[in-house]
Amino acid sequence: MKLLRQWLHPLQDDLPPLYLVGGAVRDHLLSRAPKDIDLICTDAKAVAKKLAAVRNATMVPFEKKADEPCFRVVDRRQPGNFLDISPMRGGTLNTDLCRRDFTINAIAIRIAPDGTLGELADPMKGADDLKRGCIRMTGPDVFRSDPLRILRAIRFAASLGFDIETDTLAVIATHVDQLTEVASERILVELLEIFKTRHSATFVRKMDELRILEVIFPEIRPMKGCAQNAYHHLDVWNHSLLVVDHCEDILNHLEYFFGPVSEQVRNNLRDHRRMPLLKFAAMLHDVGKPVARGFREDTGRITFYGHDRQGAEIMSEITRRLRMSRRDQEFLNLMVAEHLHILNLFFHKVKPATRMRWFRKLRDDCIPLLIMGMADIKSALGPMTAEERRDQHLRWSAETVGTYFNKIKEKLERQDLINGRDLIEQGISPGPEMGRILRSVRDAQDAGYVRNRKEALALAKRRGYIMELPKEFRLISKFVTGSHLYGTNTPASDVDTRGVFIPGKKYFLGFLNRTQQFEDKVNDVVFMEIRQYLKLALDCNPNIIEWLFVPEKDWLASSKEWERIVENRELFLSKKARYTFAGYAFSQLKRIQRHRSWLLHPPGEKPLREDYGLPGQKKLVSADQMGAFNAILSNYFEEIKQHHALKAQLEEMQETRDFMSVFQSSRTMNVKMAEKIMPVSDNFLEALDKEKRYNQALQTWNQYQDWKKKRNPERAELERRYGFDTKHGSHLYRLLGECEEMLTEKTLTFPRPDAELLLDIRNGCWDYDRLMTEIGDIDARFDKMYEESTLPKKPNRVKVDQFCIEIVETHLKAERAQVRS
Repeated sequence: MKLLRQWLHPLQDDLPPLYLVGGAVRDHLLSRAPKDIDLICTDAKAVAKKLAAVRNATMVPFEKKADEPCFRVVDRRQPGNFLDISPMRGGTLNTDLCRRDFTINAIAIRIAPDGTLGELADPMKGADDLKRGCIRMTGPDVFRSDPLRILRAIRFAASLGFDIETDTLAVIATHVDQLTEVASERILVELLEIFKTRHSATFVRKMDELRILEVIFPEIRPMKGCAQNAYHHLDVWNHSLLVVDHCEDILNHLEYFFGPVSEQVRNNLRDHRRMPLLKFAAMLHDVGKPVARGFREDTGRITFYGHDRQGAEIMSEITRRLRMSRRDQEFLNLMVAEHLHILNLFFHKVKPATRMRWFRKLRDDCIPLLIMGMADIKSALGPMTAEERRDQHLRWSAETVGTYFNKIKEKLERQDLINGRDLIEQGISPGPEMGRILRSVRDAQDAGYVRNRKEALALAKRRGYIMELPKEFRLISKFVTGSHLYGTNTPASDVDTRGVFIPGKKYFLGFLNRTQQFEDKVNDVVFMEIRQYLKLALDCNPNIIEWLFVPEKDWLASSKEWERIVENRELFLSKKARYTFAGYAFSQLKRIQRHRSWLLHPPGEKPLREDYGLPGQKKLVSADQMGAFNAILSNYFEEIKQHHALKAQLEEMQETRDFMSVFQSSRTMNVKMAEKIMPVSDNFLEALDKEKRYNQALQTWNQYQDWKKKRNPERAELERRYGFDTKHGSHLYRLLGECEEMLTEKTLTFPRPDAELLLDIRNGCWDYDRLMTEIGDIDARFDKMYEESTLPKKPNRVKVDQFCIEIVETHLKAERAQVRS
């Protein structure tokens, strides 16, 4: 070996007998270039000193043991050029070799004075095992003396492509539990060395068979036998093992999967140990599923709501236990926490700004995350996962990787035009809003809308204006709602910011300056005046009453007034939820059904009056006649209503949005009843019916044309892909779930417990027929809940009004005191 000759030749005979051992011997016998050079001799310290003196090198102890220290001699001019010198264990060569772990490591080669290699010392027949490709222990006590050798056996087998001899496997099995005695740092080193190999997945399964993994990671035990839903064909643990298999297959065939950017992918994975850590993450990416596992009695479906968040917490504990570096901990936690977002990005039509925010958040870590996402989708072979969808996901992932290297990475490396200090100078206070403004400006910079510092500052000023209310107004609460509150947000989701404010005296007492709300549609911000908010909350408006249940940790701003309102939120609750929440749900259902009917059976030509037996533009029924008819019908209808058998129920409903719709649905029946008492001819009623049918057809046709013209591109893509607007479907299912929880539990939980199911609906995992089957007979279902609910029939308006007065009076007194001071 050239390196040995360089080090030893100057000394010639001035050294005791030296022997080459360890990996350098294996590499030499296997005709491979050695990575490290390990030497043993009777007096390691003396040899190290002589070598250091002659070569002007540095000598340092690298494994401190009181009786037998080892030394590393490092060339000062070339730090990568070094030798490791150790004393012979037991005093003789044979004793040293027989004390080693495996026969392939119990081989030594005598080094001649000039640095050339001499005869072989092989008391354990290790050279024969090298030829046979066999990992064999030197004796039955090797694992008892150091249990880490269990992992070393796996590591040597993985790196060399060898098999572990049967007797050695049997002895390993009896000592597996002793791995708990080994320092975490040593275990981590061996695991990562295993994951570095090209065929580590095979040996991950071998470690699983030997119980090695579950001893090191007890968190794996609940994963075994943990059944999954119909998207999967394997339990959680076997699915995870399959993800490791597919990860490794992708990593071993980067050219096939990523083509022209494969070398860039390879370089990315070399940085920060991403490649072995990627496989580590793949093995434990679903570690949160056993904790998050649930079961829906109504659908018979297994759920794992929030398993990504639960898994990230568990992974955080594992990485701390293994004493990983901060960088490695952050990477693995990110891989688990973000692994579901890959699917969400794929299933949604993501805006360029949203995609840039995602890339900016993950940067180079997006590449291993995309690869794990590919492996994850390839490993889900349940009946509800379509093969076409998997193929589309793989193509999208490869395209996204290419986009990152060809376009995005350069943009991420550009310097921001402005920073937080610039915003402070503009009068914008530090806090969450500042971060949002900076992100907004950065998005504009990425899109090319902002090209210099002046334009960036101007945009920041515009975006920051609505965040600060005029001085006469005091914001008493602020928080994020919408999908970020529900737990269904994706990288494509907007951030909806809401709040409540108290205006100054003149806005209360006067009428010229009354302000019910401030709204910034660009940034999705709405701040509502306190009385307006309380009124809508008392009406049980689903989009308003949910503010009372925003978790305290998600408040962006708060006050004693808001805390008091939240503490008294039970005053706002009533059985009206049955009609308001279900009413909003019905509006989503109607949109779904109407748009679906247009997709399947689009209206043809514009309806003409002649099609309904009506002459040209002349109406058979004049406006005066129609007015008289409606007046008579209305009077009759009012009389029927007043004597209706369900009068009590109708009074309950009169404050709900469903009040008019309930009676309008009975209009046809009342028209027929009106015929018997109204002095009109058959021709009149026939003409009225024709006019009505024509007007309905024309209205539908006009609505269809307007829908086509103003159709949201994202929604259109969802309807084209899945046959209905899955976003409406997700909102429909959420509202029904919230209605049920409000009626039965008197609360609303955020994030929603069924957030993952809502995302499934949003992502098109449910077809239209299944959605309709799942929601079932809404009226019958919620009528029963209404009857059984212990909520009051009406909210306590009197008490809410009283503490509203108290809050406002306190505010006005403080305002007067401020003016006097």
